[in-house]
Amino acid sequence: MTAGPADKKAGSHKQLMLLGMLLRQPMYGYQLKELIDTHLDFYSDLKKPNLYYLLDRMAADGYLASSSQSVEGEGGERLVYAVTEAGRALFHQTLRAVLRGSEPIHNAVDVAIFFLNYLPTGEAIALLQARQQNLQQQLAATEQQMAAIQQPTAHHAIVNDHILTMYQAELGWLARTIAQLCS
Repeated sequence: MTAGPADKKAGSHKQLMLLGMLLRQPMYGYQLKELIDTHLDFYSDLKKPNLYYLLDRMAADGYLASSSQSVEGEGGERLVYAVTEAGRALFHQTLRAVLRGSEPIHNAVDVAIFFLNYLPTGEAIALLQARQQNLQQQLAATEQQMAAIQQPTAHHAIVNDHILTMYQAELGWLARTIAQLCS
């Protein structure tokens, strides 16, 4: 089976998230951003400029339709986005591609670890302990955000378990690595 467009696009999870949210109901950009910040921030790193870029690009590509809506009391207008049939097809194609695929597990820390011998051992340990503390803080913030979800679905529980497992795996690896460097 050859890779489809959804398999090749970087950031397809961001498109998937936006399309999935818009499948529930049409929304304007600020609504999407508030929803992401409140409930989905730990699922994706979608920032405001990238959100609007993706919305504009998906609209230009025919995956979204946009319409102007008056803003009561402000005298302005905002664009409301809705998923088109092409967008619905892209959503399902991307959903399937992401679920069956796998992402390489490359990240910057692996490259840094490869060159760890360029640092004094004490400094390397201190830096890894700082990383460990940062991850523990991120984990605590993520757990707090997850606990705030009202009426989580079974799918929330599954994705939350995956995210927490990834944090715990990284923290476990850090503890073993620090212990190894200390011995």
